[in-house]
Amino acid sequence: MQEGVTLHTYPEHIPTVTAIQSPHAGKSSTTHCGCDTQDAVFLSMSYAILIAVLIVAYPLTKCPPPTILPNAEVVTENEEFNIGDIVRYRCLPGFTLVGSEILTCKLGTYLQFEGPPPICEVHCPTNELLTDSTGVILSQSYPGSYPQFQTCSWLVRVEPEYNISVTVEYFLSEKQYDEFEIFDGPSGQSPLLKALSGNYSAPLIVTSSSNSVYLRWSSDHAYNRKGFKIRYSDSTHALLSQMPMVGEKTAS
Repeated sequence: MQEGVTLHTYPEHIPTVTAIQSPHAGKSSTTHCGCDTQDAVFLSMSYAILIAVLIVAYPLTKCPPPTILPNAEVVTENEEFNIGDIVRYRCLPGFTLVGSEILTCKLGTYLQFEGPPPICEVHCPTNELLTDSTGVILSQSYPGSYPQFQTCSWLVRVEPEYNISVTVEYFLSEKQYDEFEIFDGPSGQSPLLKALSGNYSAPLIVTSSSNSVYLRWSSDHAYNRKGFKIRYSDSTHALLSQMPMVGEKTAS
């Protein structure tokens, strides 16, 4: 006997596990395993479970598509996502991203994008500074009804050689009580360009005389409506009017 090798002795009468039809003899040939009936059942079940695991695991070689969020875009270079691939979420104009902007396909309990997806919300800031050349300002919960007891404000400031056009694309508030004010300058003490309250169905454009406007929204405790969508953008300033006319001499 070879050293270190253990020999197992099996009973003479080995139980039948299954019967397979022989394609040659036309008779049933019997398959035996060297185990009792309980072991045979266990092995059969284990084999079935293994096959099931393989079938389920095969599609999970890639992460499922990322979650689609309201008021957001998913930026990605791929249509299928392997381990290490990332997706980037970007909120629509006027919404603020809360959470992680980037999610990575990772292997945990199973292949999935790590962490919960972000959300895109509309906030009610105080004196928020906006310096992009164009942007969108929304009432909180837009396009749903805005909350009560709010005071929100924004300062839009662009490059000095530009002024600002404020376009009211949608506006609906409780008339005389919920109001949006546009000031021609950097604060609520600047000259008032326009006060909006009630319903404005057609686009309304207000233009500043300088490179900054101060915007303020306030709502009271009573009724609330759908609110507003307001777009701003810089535009060529009065520098054009300061250019010399043809034939005009400039100081040397």
